Amino acid sequence: TAKQSNFSKIPGSPVAYWVSEKIFQCFDKFPKISNVATPASGTSTGDNDRFLRLWHEVALEKIGFDTQPKSISEKKWFPCNKGGAYRKWSGGNEYLINWEDDGYEVKHCEGAYLRNISRIFEPGITWSKLGSGAFSTRYFSNGYICESIGCCLLKKSEDLYPILALLNTKLAQMLLNIINPSLGRQPGYIGAIPYSVGEFRNEITNYSRQNISLSRADWDSFETSWDFQRHPLLPKRVPSAQEHPSEQIPPSEQTPIPEETEPSE
Repeated sequence: TAKQSNFSKIPGSPVAYWVSEKIFQCFDKFPKISNVATPASGTSTGDNDRFLRLWHEVALEKIGFDTQPKSISEKKWFPCNKGGAYRKWSGGNEYLINWEDDGYEVKHCEGAYLRNISRIFEPGITWSKLGSGAFSTRYFSNGYICESIGCCLLKKSEDLYPILALLNTKLAQMLLNIINPSLGRQPGYIGAIPYSVGEFRNEITNYSRQNISLSRADWDSFETSWDFQRHPLLPKRVPSAQEHPSEQIPPSEQTPIPEETEPSE
């Protein structure tokens, strides 16, 4: 039987009578994620139809990729974290936000709610605030702006890679379900998850980086990515007919090209 006093160890004091003593100790012993990283909500534009686009709807020369923090770009459109489907580690980048002239139009849009704009373009961890399925988080590099559905964790005192590794485990899913059994994944709930990396920091960081690279390569293997180069099943270079003369069509089998004639009047 769970002790009633143990419930106060969990943020929000939920009546989680099924939680084991070891889980209660995790909440009591280890610091919360919010102690080592900053949970943050994104900006509500007030008019997504006006300010958001899928990346393939915009000319590439108008998109500002890899914009550095604390800088103002001459571009109009920038990568936007807007939640998305279940996907771990990296990828899921589909939307752009109009942040021309340092977001002038968004800032002056009636109904817009600006959040954490002093830290836009910083790298971080993102996830969807809404969802009933399994929880997943992804790393994003410089140059992104978070929208209200695409919550994020930003660096404070701890490297983000071990935090990302924890959040993509079944343990994190279980802890999140204890803290908040509803469908919402607001930043405060993610920040309340207990965190400890211990002596395996370097190993966890390396594995996390490798998983990010693998996931990014997988995402970029298809046309849904703005970094798409070629399908992974294709050879690196298609050989020309001159390099493979045996594959050239013999003259006797070639279809003759009809001569051009003047059009009849």
